[in-house]
Amino acid sequence: MLNKDQLVALTSKVAVVLEEANFPTTYGWPDKISMALLDAVFSIRSVYSTKNETGGVLGRVKTFREDHADAVDDLQLLVELGAEEITRIMGATKTGQRPKAECVIEAAQNFVALGVRHARDLEAKNPEHQAAYLGVHGLGKVTYEYFGMLLGNQGIKADSQLFSFVNQTLAENDLPAVSQGELRAALVQVFEQFENIEFTAFDHAIWSYQSNLSKQQRGQ
Repeated sequence: MLNKDQLVALTSKVAVVLEEANFPTTYGWPDKISMALLDAVFSIRSVYSTKNETGGVLGRVKTFREDHADAVDDLQLLVELGAEEITRIMGATKTGQRPKAECVIEAAQNFVALGVRHARDLEAKNPEHQAAYLGVHGLGKVTYEYFGMLLGNQGIKADSQLFSFVNQTLAENDLPAVSQGELRAALVQVFEQFENIEFTAFDHAIWSYQSNLSKQQRGQ
């Protein structure tokens, strides 16, 4: 559990992040499984949003929605589009040394084979559904949880960007760091200081802020 000073420091920083981000109080693609899958996979080590509305992962996912409105909630149609078309829209980035577009196609095929074609078909905690995603080389538990969050499952993904955000904020205030195992509880404690915002939007605003900051620090 965070002590009082840690909680005040993190709450103050998150308040600034939420204000600057101007994020909506709800977030995700609750009835658009293809968009959620693209968002989750292409967000891996990528800039999420930019000043250019068509840039970043978010802008490209929206472009996908415009170009392929019939496929936004249909994984079979997403598979039929193919990796080349997904790469054209989303970019040629990789995860686990594999093109992300290939990971998307493989995951979508695995889901369809289980009868998961639309958002309403996914049971995020179903072991078979989890395996359909986690069995794809380059994809992991954090982004599977994020995928579920984008479809409306409440939660906080405890990934490296959030870990960095929390401990950088604490270090800036000369306060002790939290461990990876303490991260979720710390984030929940901070979240409880805010009203009228969902876990998903709270989590994603912090993630996006830290992701873009990390990219700037690397000079990219």
